[in-house]
Amino acid sequence: MGQKDLVALTDCFAVAVDTEDHETNKEIRRLASEFAKNGGGAKAAELYDKTLIFDAPIDFDAFMRALERHRPLKEQFWLPRRKQLMPICKALQRMEDGELDELFLSQPPRTGKTTLMVMFMLWIMGRDSERSNLYCSYTDSVVGVFYNGLLEILNDRVTYAYGDIFPTAKVASTSAKDWLINLDRKKRYASFTGRSLYGTLNGACDCNGFMVADDLHSGIEE
Repeated sequence: MGQKDLVALTDCFAVAVDTEDHETNKEIRRLASEFAKNGGGAKAAELYDKTLIFDAPIDFDAFMRALERHRPLKEQFWLPRRKQLMPICKALQRMEDGELDELFLSQPPRTGKTTLMVMFMLWIMGRDSERSNLYCSYTDSVVGVFYNGLLEILNDRVTYAYGDIFPTAKVASTSAKDWLINLDRKKRYASFTGRSLYGTLNGACDCNGFMVADDLHSGIEE
């Protein structure tokens, strides 16, 4: 495969974008990866990144790969764990696509469950900032960690490529006291609301998006 083939592939990508052809885009990404592995250089890698960004708003796996593409591989969350966590990624995709109403996840500690949900929450907020999404856990400190994880990625546009994936998404308002994040505009019901089990929910969240219940008890005794 020579440079002329890479130019042709780049032209095909432009057509895929114009026609919103995501299936063809996946094949272009596969070929761009082969170019990159066989000496295609920076242009092949750039094309690969562009195919990820194009798919990222509709594909959760592509979103996570595109989000961390500026980070060294050893510091990334998703790619080193992708093989093991891919069944969960696909299940979350089915939730967003309307194929599942509920999803129950049970994983050993420190295997990436909460971080995966941080990325999922960011993805669905970027897809539709008007939806009101809720995160609940048993204690304030856990909710605060989740909230800070969202803000870290939203605000760090150097380490993470959220702005490339959702270029119009802007943080309109936040509240560390109430664990609220509004994207695009300040709303009565925030794009994200965090609450512990002992925090008030009445009137705080419409929750017409997703509700995530994470670690609802403090330990095996409870």
